[in-house]
Amino acid sequence: MKKSIDKQIKKEAALAALQSAIGAEQRKVRKWRTSYHDYLTNGKNIGNALAGGKNLYIQALRILDNLLLLKKAIKNNPEGLVANIPLQDLYMDVAAECTQTFSILKTALSKGTEENMLDGTSRVQLLWVVTDNLTKLNDKVQTLIECINHLRIINVLDQAVAGRAGLTNGQIARRQRKEWIRRQKDNWNLHRR
Repeated sequence: MKKSIDKQIKKEAALAALQSAIGAEQRKVRKWRTSYHDYLTNGKNIGNALAGGKNLYIQALRILDNLLLLKKAIKNNPEGLVANIPLQDLYMDVAAECTQTFSILKTALSKGTEENMLDGTSRVQLLWVVTDNLTKLNDKVQTLIECINHLRIINVLDQAVAGRAGLTNGQIARRQRKEWIRRQKDNWNLHRR
């Protein structure tokens, strides 16, 4: 009986050693699986961060280009600033969008200190939010450029007295054609380098 008990103990010990080896292998596999999952997750975050950074760079370049075009539009048509006063909502929209975008950038920079680090997901989300806001700002600045470049005081006066001047259809058509030609020339002058 003692021999059978010793055999059972040896078998139990061998089984325990085998189970512990299996457990160790399972821990290694689990560790590799989590490492691989982390690698994939970080790789995806890195890809998203690179795409967001590229878009942010493109939008920043568009902002600079649009600001140069705005300066050129003001230089080409200084009375466009005065003629656009009835469109003061456009000026307010551009100013509000500028303030909002740059406050988000300021928040991002203040959170990027060593005491208050952002994790990868937050950085990527912040990049995309800033990119979206810069896109909206670019669109509004582009609209402002077009208004300043094209509107003249005479256009505002024409709109104010529209229908009261007693013009014939031919006179209206000739005015519109001249206006269209002038706008094409203004566009050409604006976008010429």
